[in-house]
Amino acid sequence: MVENRGAMKGKKVSSMGFVNILKTRMAKVKLVVSDVLIKVEDTKDSLDEIKFEMRQPRDELKEKLMEELNGVIREALGELAQKNEALNALVKVMHREINKFKGELLSFKATKCGGMPIWSSYRVDVLKPKEFKGTSNAKKVNNFL
Repeated sequence: MVENRGAMKGKKVSSMGFVNILKTRMAKVKLVVSDVLIKVEDTKDSLDEIKFEMRQPRDELKEKLMEELNGVIREALGELAQKNEALNALVKVMHREINKFKGELLSFKATKCGGMPIWSSYRVDVLKPKEFKGTSNAKKVNNFL
């Protein structure tokens, strides 16, 4: 026979009585565990609802931010398009000026002084260095460097 450690302390209990006590306790444990599981499930459902409610304002805020960002981008693109048009106009003006200067250069080249173009009649003499005559010592060159 086995001794029970619970409420019947000190009394001897038969094997069948011990099994019945264990069954009763297991039933109580199952009842408590099922209550806890129900509470956990309720808590999980509540958290899911809270998450859903929190997502809606976040999604709305995200949409608003995206709309504002798109507006800023459209505005910046408009400004860039205006600047691009101004730069294109400036490039056209510069091309006209370049073509004008090319024409002046061609007419200047056509003008000759004494049968030669004006700019070729001027010659600049450039001094040439004297040729090295002698020997060089490799140590002196290394020391120089």
